[in-house]
Amino acid sequence: MISSFFSGRVRVRHEALKNRETLRMVLDILAKRDGITRAEPNPVTGSLLVIYDPAVISRAELTETAKMLEEKFAARFS
Repeated sequence: MISSFFSGRVRVRHEALKNRETLRMVLDILAKRDGITRAEPNPVTGSLLVIYDPAVISRAELTETAKMLEEKFAARFS
C-alpha cells in the first residue's frame, strides 16, 4: 500500500482508493489525525499523497494508520 515514504510525505497506492466513497472515508479518517496537514488524492490512479509533520506524527504511527486503513477497506475490493 505505501509506495514511497520520505520525511514529511508519504505516497499510498491501492485499488480501493479508486472508489470515491472509500476515498472520502479515508480522507475523513486522515483529517482527524494530529500531524497530518494535507492529503492530495488521485482517484484515477488510486494514489494518495499525505503531507505530515514528522515532529507531531511518527513514521511508525503513519505505517500503523496505513495498515489499519488497508485492513478496513481492502476487503471490499478483494
